[in-house]
Amino acid sequence: MCCNECPFHPTLGSAVERCPNPVCTVSGHVCSDGYCARTVRERCFQDTFVITRLYQEHPLAVRLAEYTFETACLRRDRALLLSLLHAATPELRRRLWDRLHEFEPRILWMLNPVFAAAGLSPVPSLQGLGPREHLYREALIGNPYVGRFLFPPDREPPQPWSNGRSRAAIAAC
Repeated sequence: MCCNECPFHPTLGSAVERCPNPVCTVSGHVCSDGYCARTVRERCFQDTFVITRLYQEHPLAVRLAEYTFETACLRRDRALLLSLLHAATPELRRRLWDRLHEFEPRILWMLNPVFAAAGLSPVPSLQGLGPREHLYREALIGNPYVGRFLFPPDREPPQPWSNGRSRAAIAAC
């Protein structure tokens, strides 16, 4: 996404949080409307926001997730792509899988860790999968290594400061 269109732009943005280093203005490029694939290839504040807030299903993070997906695909950034898929809901993972078909079918190799965790063999691209494609799609959407960690309603996720104890156990001390 062009920095001039980004909701985190320091002066033009509409979000509460602001980007400290907009790439487009710093580099001096004149950007056109929309996504600037030639000028914005590095991870930016928006990508960090999406990854950290997607776990909470923040509406802006959900809306911007496809831009982070494009950044990961353009940069061939496996870590960013896997982080995005880990934070995404199953519905968003389904949409991103569909985007693989239209955007970049040859980047499936970046998802090989997910497929290996599901017991599937690594693949270089969507081409040639044929009838096995649904197995890879389901591995991406339903794999616990990609998805969220689900906790029972009576138990909250462990926090780094609690040493594995729940908030109720800490309060009882």
